[in-house]
Amino acid sequence: MKNRVIWAVLTLVCLGIMIPISIGFYTEYEIYSKGKLVNVKITSVPDLSGGSAKSSGLMHFNYNGESYSIKLYSNSTSFARGDVIQLRYFEKYNDWFLFPSYSPFSDKVPLLLMLIAVAIGCIYYFIKNKGFD
Repeated sequence: MKNRVIWAVLTLVCLGIMIPISIGFYTEYEIYSKGKLVNVKITSVPDLSGGSAKSSGLMHFNYNGESYSIKLYSNSTSFARGDVIQLRYFEKYNDWFLFPSYSPFSDKVPLLLMLIAVAIGCIYYFIKNKGFD
C-alpha cells in the first residue's frame, strides 16, 4: 500500500510540473506562430562578459513608448545600448517578447515528453505492479 501512495504522489508531481510548462509552451507557441516582428530600441544591456557560460541578465528595451525586458544569456548575440533590433510580439500577451530565432519546440517539447513518460511509468507501477514489492 505504501508503494502505491508513492507512485500516486510521483504521478501527481509530474502532472503538477507539466501544467505551468504547458501553459508557458502554449503562450510561446502562440507568439511564435501568430506574432509579428517589431522593432524595439535597447535601453540597457547587462554586462555578461566576465560571467560563466551560464550567466544571464535582463536586457531592457522600449516598444511603443513602454519599457520591457527580456532575458539574455552569455552566449547571446552582443547588443549595445541604442541598437534597434527585431523581436517577435503578439498583442494578446502584451509584455512577452521572443527573439526571432527562438522556437518553443527546442526546449519545452522534450521536457514535456520526458514528464509524460515518467508519469506513464508511475501510473504503470501504481496499477500493475503495485510498487517494487
